Amino acid sequence: MPAIRTIDSRNVVGKLDGSDPALRNEYVLYTGHWDHFGVGDPVRGDNIYNGALDNASGVGAMIEVARAFTALPSPPKRSLLFVAVTAEEQG
Repeated sequence: MPAIRTIDSRNVVGKLDGSDPALRNEYVLYTGHWDHFGVGDPVRGDNIYNGALDNASGVGAMIEVARAFTALPSPPKRSLLFVAVTAEEQG
């Protein structure tokens, strides 16, 4: 069993308020994870823990969705949350 350790890290949250007062307390959540294990013990001879494509494409897509929503003439009816999380592999 792996050792338990504390990891200090930061999540990033952005919010776009909805335009409809009756619906702005309802949220649509977009999320991606930005962290990556980097390098470590080799697995089948490779010590690079590949994950940049997964991480970069997910967070990049989330940022572009946020950018597209903010470019609209009017915000959507419901509020939107954009959350970039880290250490999600840790439970």
